[in-house]
Amino acid sequence: MSLQPLSSREFQQMIQTSARPVVIDFTCEHSAPCELLSPILETMSRDAAGRIGFYQINVERERELARKLSVTSIPTVMLYADGELVTKSVGYKPKDVLQDILYSELP
Repeated sequence: MSLQPLSSREFQQMIQTSARPVVIDFTCEHSAPCELLSPILETMSRDAAGRIGFYQINVERERELARKLSVTSIPTVMLYADGELVTKSVGYKPKDVLQDILYSELP
């Protein structure tokens, strides 16, 4: 199972209207760190099903959004809640570290 891809338009709508926190993985194809992180995020998505939404944005297709959000390195993982950026993680992180970064900021 892979994360659901989002366009720039879908991203804006998702973070503004989601009743639950949203994790966005900014990634691109053919990136070793992104490929390593992908199965970790897929596992986290399954584990948090119904509580946290997990989505993916390809920075090669959505360059303007990546620039606007200052995504300068990939993978970049951002957590949004109530339409606001809560925290982000840049670069590959093991699952336990990534969970600590993201989940420690949830209410």
